[in-house]
Amino acid sequence: MILTLEIKNYILIDYLKIDFHKRLNIVTGETGAGKSMVFSALELCLGKRVSSKVAKKKESKTIIEIEIDIRKYKLKTYFEEQDLDYDDIVTIRREVLSNGKSRTFINDSPCKLSQLNILTKQLVDLHKQFDNLEIQDLDFHRLVLDTYGENDRNVEKCKKQFYKYNGIKTELQEAEGLSLLGKEETDYLSFRFKELSSANLTIGERTKMESDIKLWDKAEDLKLAIVKVLNLIDSSENSTLSSLREAVQQLSSYADLKEVAPLLERLTGVLSETEDLIRDIENCSDSIEYDEQKLSDVRERLSLIYLLERKYAVSGVEELIVKQEELEKKLSSYTNNDEKISELRMALVDEETKLKQLAASLTKQRTKTIKPLEKAISHHLKALGFNNAIFKVVLEHTDVYKPTGQDNIEFMFSANADREVQQLRKVASGGEISRLMLCIKSVVADKLILGSLIFDEIDSGISGDAALRTAKMLSDLSKHHQVICITHSPQVASRSDKHFCVVKEIVKGKTNSDIIVLEKEDRIIELATMLSGNPPTKSAIKNAEELIHN
Repeated sequence: MILTLEIKNYILIDYLKIDFHKRLNIVTGETGAGKSMVFSALELCLGKRVSSKVAKKKESKTIIEIEIDIRKYKLKTYFEEQDLDYDDIVTIRREVLSNGKSRTFINDSPCKLSQLNILTKQLVDLHKQFDNLEIQDLDFHRLVLDTYGENDRNVEKCKKQFYKYNGIKTELQEAEGLSLLGKEETDYLSFRFKELSSANLTIGERTKMESDIKLWDKAEDLKLAIVKVLNLIDSSENSTLSSLREAVQQLSSYADLKEVAPLLERLTGVLSETEDLIRDIENCSDSIEYDEQKLSDVRERLSLIYLLERKYAVSGVEELIVKQEELEKKLSSYTNNDEKISELRMALVDEETKLKQLAASLTKQRTKTIKPLEKAISHHLKALGFNNAIFKVVLEHTDVYKPTGQDNIEFMFSANADREVQQLRKVASGGEISRLMLCIKSVVADKLILGSLIFDEIDSGISGDAALRTAKMLSDLSKHHQVICITHSPQVASRSDKHFCVVKEIVKGKTNSDIIVLEKEDRIIELATMLSGNPPTKSAIKNAEELIHN
């Protein structure tokens, strides 16, 4: 339900704020006063693309803000998915800057226009002559029929079964496609898998072999160098180790002196570290086992790994192992594919039987609903003055499964009894479509959670008794849903729960449009003016009073 609409610096409007009633809101005013501006500002705030020439004061930005109570729509999940702050009262704001660029906000969070459109389509239902696209959507025709026939639960069952059936069908198609690759593909994959698996690859082995080869290439020179190092440190009377031992022995006799004790301790540590170093150097020398055959084997193994890496376009043994695992998995799928195809075919037959039964049940229920729906909408059409109009629902049963069954449903229409009914989207005029939509929404109003319904001059071209019936229909519709109606009809305006009048005034040579709420006498005068002109006649005033009180 729309709570408020606030407009700043828009075309002829400096500023206005509208607080809407939860039921029937009527907007009237003289031609050119600015009623269409209010409607277009509302459209803009709901997601319509903006024209750069909307600002009244070119140097200032245009701001249009709307507050909507969204508690009944269960939209928390949508807000979470879109990373938007949720509140039971959503605030939508469009800003048009002086350079023509626009910004969109939902609850003060910047958002994309696409996000806004998805949201507002669930909250507000706009009905404007020559711009009523919903009625041209065949899925809407199906929705109306199913809503009237209370098929919602059966449609949901059919949808679930369709997606289950379709999932198995897709899986079967993939399996059969895999089977078509044939033995040649299997042999090719098998060859590649055997090539990798027979290599017995181990994670990290390339790095180790490269390190070993580097060591073995220098093994002979390294061993000679180690011998020389050991000779320098430990193998002569003047070696480093001998000198250190002699130094420790010399100072040991003076260990009780505090000046010598720390020096002796350090010297002893150096001696111990040197002895450990010698052992480590000897162990290093012992570990170097140079073997010509082993070197040759490692070089050959490394060459194989390099070859496989180039062949499979990878950069390491680890990636080769991943390739091997992928090939094994793919081969396994080929091996088990025939059995899988057989199981899927059986499952598909079973799920199609269930889907066919659900679709047939829907077709049966829809067929039963067609006549009552045609009768109800035709009754409403006659109430609006379409005495010779014909409304038909055509159901075509097909062999194609859809989430909603196997039926194509389309509304047919003729405004005159002597003309054959044709597709509604091809023959109805803008005004006819608007009033037909009013009939449709009235018929299903108590069975659907609709957004706020906004009608722009739906009563154009009708008067008298037909206008009274239109007014009653709008009033009845507003018992279930908020209705906002821009009208020229005094009969329609008389049924308002809140009556707004758009006025145009000239102040200091500048034109401004404003909106006022009409109460009591002002409302009577407005209706009388609509009946007879300005100033209204006494009889028009009396008629206006009768319209309101009746």
